[in-house]
Amino acid sequence: MISSLPNLESIALRSDFFLNHDASQIPSHLLKELDSFEGTEVTNGVFVLLNRTTELFEEIHEYAWYLSDDFPRFFIPRIEKKLREGVSFCVVYPKDFVEGLVVEIPENILNSIDIRILDEVRIVINVSDRFGMLALPGHDGKIDRDNVLLGNEAKFIAWCRSVFEYYLKISRRY
Repeated sequence: MISSLPNLESIALRSDFFLNHDASQIPSHLLKELDSFEGTEVTNGVFVLLNRTTELFEEIHEYAWYLSDDFPRFFIPRIEKKLREGVSFCVVYPKDFVEGLVVEIPENILNSIDIRILDEVRIVINVSDRFGMLALPGHDGKIDRDNVLLGNEAKFIAWCRSVFEYYLKISRRY
């Protein structure tokens, strides 16, 4: 019971987030590590999130991994710049989405990114050497990008990496 206290505290501090989202997409073994959420902030509003992640994106130096059902195309020039700086990118998207996306992305960028596919993606994990982000489905079943967890603490980044790696292992190369 005592070992559950950090998780209970973490959930209590973010109760609105967890009450309004479906956490079933989080691998069960990682649900035991919710104390990793210490230091995260709940970011409300898609424009606030875009401004914050754009700011954090500039600080990425090593890697950027994305598990999502969508891709903000206005990030293409930023991704191209980061690729020139040596940042490695890996993405996991739904197969149907990737098939439409590849015709929109310049070939030099496509050839520089590790692209993986799943039949369905119902969680968003953005993780880099500088920050992690988690978005879950709301009660309507759609991923809620208006209310996400964002953090730059090492423990949260490691937790996001673990979630990403879980889905990476079950994905297929495109």
